[in-house]
Parts: sequence; structure tokens; C-alpha cells
Amino acid sequence: MTNKAPIQSETFQPAAFLVNSLETKTVNIVSTAIDAGNTGKTYYLRKGLALGKVTASGKYAEYDNTKSDGREVCHYILMDDCDLKDGDPGASAADHYARVLVIGKVVAANCIGLDANGQADLAKAGTGEGVIVCV
Repeated sequence: MTNKAPIQSETFQPAAFLVNSLETKTVNIVSTAIDAGNTGKTYYLRKGLALGKVTASGKYAEYDNTKSDGREVCHYILMDDCDLKDGDPGASAADHYARVLVIGKVVAANCIGLDANGQADLAKAGTGEGVIVCV
């Protein structure tokens, strides 16, 4: 059984980073993932965040080209905001399921944490499960 969301054929712009979405799916985001640019709320992952896959757990976290734990390869772009503390800043972060872009086109400059190496990763078929074109 697969967690793939149904293919969406319409073009829409739910965020400034997205040009079009052809396919999305749901993945598990690890509780230790952070959005370093979200000052004071790094546990609140903003849509448009580039994601890599942590090899040890198979879960996803922020893409970071300087790491060597699997996150150095960009797999997906987060489609929706994801609050790892469910609205309670005093709570412990927990793993969450979130929707990611599998096939589509994004404005790279508007994605969070996406560098040239990450853009190259997204363009390779098989890195994630699809191809994401960066413009």
C-alpha cells in the first residue's frame, strides 16, 4: 500500500513557491526537524521548506547539504505548514505526517533552505519518487 495522494491535474498557487503541482503525497516528518529561518518557532515548519530523508529513521527533516545523515540529498518540498508542537510552544515536538510535492514546478528562490545542490537533487528522477523542476 502506498501513501501517495491522488494526482492533482489542476494548476494552482497555494504559496509563492509553487508554480504547479502534478502529484503530492504524505510523508512522516521527524520530531527533531527544524525550520532554522523561523526565528523563535523553529519547530513550526513553513510550507516551501526543502526536505531530506534521515537515513537512520526513514523520516524526513529539513534538507541540509552540509550533513551526512541523508539530509544532504533534497527529496521533496513541504506543501503545508507543519507545527511539530500542535500549537503548544511548551509541548515536546512530535513526529507528524505532512503533504509534500512529488512532481511539479517551484520557484527555487521562494523555497526555504533550497540551494543549487538541492535543486539538482530535485531534478533527478528517482531521488524522491518524481521530478521537481526549479525555475
